[in-house]
Amino acid sequence: MATTVLISVGALLHSCKEKTIALLIRLSGTNHILGHRLRVQNFPKPTQQIHIPYLIVGGGITGLSAARQLVRKGVSDFLMVELENHLGGNSSHGENQYSKYPLGAHYLPLPNFEDKELLYFLEETKIILGYDNKGFPVFDEEQLTIARMNDCFIKIIGKKA
Repeated sequence: MATTVLISVGALLHSCKEKTIALLIRLSGTNHILGHRLRVQNFPKPTQQIHIPYLIVGGGITGLSAARQLVRKGVSDFLMVELENHLGGNSSHGENQYSKYPLGAHYLPLPNFEDKELLYFLEETKIILGYDNKGFPVFDEEQLTIARMNDCFIKIIGKKA
């Protein structure tokens, strides 16, 4: 009896794993055909071989950050490969007939004054537009998301005030 139960549980877990993977692929908006090729490793034979000093695998935020750092250091001899037909990974967005929407959470808390590298990046990308007369950053308001205090209060106490 115990063996039958273990076999049944094992089959159920395997079935759940496959359904979970399928659901995550659908929710993430990734190209499931390419994703399945990665899982089953069904690739065509290579047609050429290249030699490159730096290979960046993935064009998500980490891959883009790596490429940015290489370029800032004067290195241009690198290759970035990406599974999807766009860059950004889970920091990119999708779009339907009603609106655009984020594919993942990609929020940045307000930086502190000591994080010069981050401040420079935010200036470079025009998220910080300048500084006020007290030295505080002036942010592009279209890039900001501000949690309303009432929403925080609701989350803390678990009911509407």
